Amino acid sequence: MVIVPKINDWYGAKEIFQIMEKQYGDEKFIFSIDEGKIESFLEQRGLKVIDHLENSALENKFLTREDGSLIGHMMAAYCVVSAMPK
Repeated sequence: MVIVPKINDWYGAKEIFQIMEKQYGDEKFIFSIDEGKIESFLEQRGLKVIDHLENSALENKFLTREDGSLIGHMMAAYCVVSAMPK
């Protein structure tokens, strides 16, 4: 399994890669997009970013109780991007 060394230090990343390898041994993690490069990656493919939620924004939006406390944490290597054709 190919794991970008820096990612191993991010919250939850090492563990999820170990789980993936155990459950899907032949399905390798083959690429990642460098931090801060998603917009240019998508632009090269004729797309523009509409919304980009990184792990902390996902925690705030989906894992925060009404009293402001967190239910849990989102894996640091995880984000959600909405894009559309230019």
